[in-house]
Amino acid sequence: MADPIVTVFFTGIVYLAGRQNAIEVIVPRFQDEIVARHVAVPEHVPFLKVAMEDIPNFASETANRPPDFVLKARGDDIAYAYFVLRNETLKLNGIDANKNPLKVVQQTMPDCCGGQDTDASRRVRQPFGLVAARQKVCSTCGPLRVDYTVDGPHVAARMSFAVGRFAAAFLPDDVWTFKAMRMEFQGDSQFNSKIAEAVAADFVIPGNVLVITLSGSQSQQVKPLKLTFGNNRKVNVWIGNMPATDILVTSPEREDETEDHHFLLYYTMLQPPIPDDPPIPHRAPHPRRSGAIVGSNCPPFADAIQ
Repeated sequence: MADPIVTVFFTGIVYLAGRQNAIEVIVPRFQDEIVARHVAVPEHVPFLKVAMEDIPNFASETANRPPDFVLKARGDDIAYAYFVLRNETLKLNGIDANKNPLKVVQQTMPDCCGGQDTDASRRVRQPFGLVAARQKVCSTCGPLRVDYTVDGPHVAARMSFAVGRFAAAFLPDDVWTFKAMRMEFQGDSQFNSKIAEAVAADFVIPGNVLVITLSGSQSQQVKPLKLTFGNNRKVNVWIGNMPATDILVTSPEREDETEDHHFLLYYTMLQPPIPDDPPIPHRAPHPRRSGAIVGSNCPPFADAIQ
């Protein structure tokens, strides 16, 4: 029997940066509603999402830090626990580096997980180049600000991966291009394609015994959390950062959405030079959106990952 695959999906406003022999994932923390480049953007909630049934000792392991809320997805009887991230470091233990060399997927994999996942959309892996990237979207923009590379009030969670297979995931049929809201900026965006609404990091784990540890900052008085997955089957874990209305699925489906203003949050994280009217995703005409994982796009953002 083949070893099962554990997948960590990153979705929403999440920044992935290439480091020497590693990929660093930064989940930013934005205080309240902010004005990002002249447009009001709702508060985003950074979270870790797990299926309660995947953790045999869920009650005892979460006794000191219970989930912030529990939800069931529409049409799904599985209960998902959400833990709001507050300036903490996330680590995955139990991963065999020999079985999980760091790899960035370059071509489509229609069935990454042996058909173990009943949702076909969660099995497909697309080239990582379909993730919105700084080099393609705004190559003249500066790199990540220093205060997002260290623990502090601007960071909800940080994690570093020297193992695993990273790919684009969840691509609706819509085609997007990047241009300024007021069309004054004639940037050099090379992006004109579908945009990944998530990045999937796949790990082959013998026996599927994975331990996720959240170690919170003492200054934030966040209690640590340890979750042990050990049921020897396919497991999906979600790390995201999106408005509460999208998490709770209380916002209407945005079939007529033509601009993704949430993308402006990324420009608050970058060093200058940044255009006064920076490029954001604009959707090309399409009869109808093909169903996204959330109500709004909120794609992850990559920097120097090849």
